[in-house]
Amino acid sequence: MNKFRKGFTLVELLVVIAIIGILASVVLVSLNSARGKARDARRISDLHQVALALDNYYDANQAYPAALTNLTAPTAYLTTVPTDPTTAVVYTFNSADCSPANQKYVIKATLENYNNALASDVDATNCTVVCDASSPTAERDYCIMP
Repeated sequence: MNKFRKGFTLVELLVVIAIIGILASVVLVSLNSARGKARDARRISDLHQVALALDNYYDANQAYPAALTNLTAPTAYLTTVPTDPTTAVVYTFNSADCSPANQKYVIKATLENYNNALASDVDATNCTVVCDASSPTAERDYCIMP
């Protein structure tokens, strides 16, 4: 006497759950990589935005500011000073320790991944900002200066 039962066996359900789990983990790894690259793109964009504001400030004052906060109100070169997307810390900036003081600057951000922009950045210690091989994150330090 054969009775036909409708439904799935326990083994079939476990196989389907295992396949879904493997696919989900592959998607999550890809998403994390894409998120890191997006944060790096934001860091690079933020530094270029600050550089433009610094250039405008220099045109008006014939010197760079001692701090990035001088670019916000009342001067309004920036509405807010950008911060790192993961740590919410303001990017490393120095113009006061440059020689001559406030006539050049260095801005630094540490990227999460290698980016092509790293090939054209500053790779030296300038204005006491370390952007060379002595930095523990040297291969991912993105530094710009005028």
